[in-house]
Amino acid sequence: MMLNRVKKSAGFTLIELLISMLIGAFLVGGIATLFVSSNQTYSSVEQLSRLQENGRFAMAVFDRYLSLAGFDNYYRADRPSGFSTPVRVVGCGGELCSSNGATSDQLSIEYDLPIDNPTAAWEFITCNGTTLNTGSPTRRVIETFSVDANPADDSYVLRCRSFDAETENALGGWADVVDGIRDFQFQLGLKPVAVGAAGATGTPSVTTYANAGQAAAVGDQDTLNERLLSVRIGMVVRAGNTTSNNMENEAVETDYQVLDGPAVSNDSGQIHYIFTETFQLNNAV
Repeated sequence: MMLNRVKKSAGFTLIELLISMLIGAFLVGGIATLFVSSNQTYSSVEQLSRLQENGRFAMAVFDRYLSLAGFDNYYRADRPSGFSTPVRVVGCGGELCSSNGATSDQLSIEYDLPIDNPTAAWEFITCNGTTLNTGSPTRRVIETFSVDANPADDSYVLRCRSFDAETENALGGWADVVDGIRDFQFQLGLKPVAVGAAGATGTPSVTTYANAGQAAAVGDQDTLNERLLSVRIGMVVRAGNTTSNNMENEAVETDYQVLDGPAVSNDSGQIHYIFTETFQLNNAV
């Protein structure tokens, strides 16, 4: 007679299954952590890159127009009378004048159109995108820069508007230049009255930096022009213009102060950075 042998069941025990599930959970958790970390790193790099790009572009715009500030075009037989004012501070008002704001400043730059041969066809684009050409009556331009701040919409934009300096008529409306500019300040680099005057010795150089209010106390615009050598620009720039575009940083309140402006508070966790640069005025008196 043959006896049937009982075969043992093959498989995993409950303990083995639980251990396998635990190991799997650890692996999935590790992969998820790695993914989130990589995502945050990419977001950080992207935000910093955008911040640096915005700051550099804004400074490049100021460099372009400050290099023209005070330019008088003697190539034009019909050039306006008098001299252009590098930075308008005294004897002006509203959007045609530099001023210290409660938050950000306003900077107004004036120059003759840099046209070498006015009788030939030419074209020039102002800071707000207005195109001037051979048939345009405008000969001298005012460019005004300020920050359009709207905290309710979490929007901060450096903007510009162009004007005809002779008629003081606007050449179009305000145009956005760069977003993410939380604060904009400027100071004027002034030389002493005596240095550079008739009979004086020494090389003219900046001895003090003054904001618009302090510069206005120097005297009339002509006196200020004689002392003005440079413009110092300072900005507080942030990475994005809406909170949805910013990385999820811990919201620790931090204050940023640029030049002599008021402190800018940041408790949103958004990345902020301060940019400063000093521009020599090529057409200083």
